[in-house]
Amino acid sequence: MKDLNKDDLYKVLKEPTLENFRELLQNHMGEEDYLDFKKEWESNEKMSKHILAMANSGGGCIILGVEQNGDGSFGICGLKSLKDPAKLKEGIKGIIPDSLEYLIKDFKYESSEYKAMENRKFQILIIKDNPKNLPYVCCKDGNDIKDGEIYIRTGTESRRANNYQIEKIIDRKLNACKIPKNKDISLEKHLKHLKILYSELTYTTDTGWISNLAKALTGISGNKKTEKKELYPKEDYDDFILKVLNKKKKRIEEELDIQDQ
Repeated sequence: MKDLNKDDLYKVLKEPTLENFRELLQNHMGEEDYLDFKKEWESNEKMSKHILAMANSGGGCIILGVEQNGDGSFGICGLKSLKDPAKLKEGIKGIIPDSLEYLIKDFKYESSEYKAMENRKFQILIIKDNPKNLPYVCCKDGNDIKDGEIYIRTGTESRRANNYQIEKIIDRKLNACKIPKNKDISLEKHLKHLKILYSELTYTTDTGWISNLAKALTGISGNKKTEKKELYPKEDYDDFILKVLNKKKKRIEEELDIQDQ
């Protein structure tokens, strides 16, 4: 039995046609973090748990109408009836966050060169990967789920994430949002960065009636004048430093209990 052909999975996600879906089932095989098989639709709570887990693990697909047996083989059983996407949406409403995106594709085969699929119906639930919205947190208590839990896919299971796995999820979000991880920066570097930012909001002009002529003849410029651009903050750099200094002094006085009476 072949391992999952990721190219086939990609084709289904990009173009969920009958032919691409048939090739996926014909060439796969085994459940992965991003691929799950279900004989039938499960309860809204269980489906929500799987959806949340896949969304937190990079997205993926749940194929309905295919059963994985204990020996690793697969049964292409098909669905008795197709799930109405509106009913699924209503059933899991309030369990998964509104920002979690998914879609359902229907597949009906009247005939197929892959005989096991003839006259059968399948559905594929595609969970989109959007790391900027991570983590996706369960929003409701139930028999199979718990409010506030974060689920992930580990192999063939959807389970609660541990602290390390949650940190990895947060790292994906920070990378997607292009937010640098927190690093220790010295006060000197902070002030240097601040000075640079303030300097970007100023410009220098030459003054004096011989300024331009002197510069042209000798390469020596005349008098210079630094002016603030329109968006320059009302509080300039020195004022900001003075304000922070006074606040720091106040904090030290409080710590030492030497405040003015």
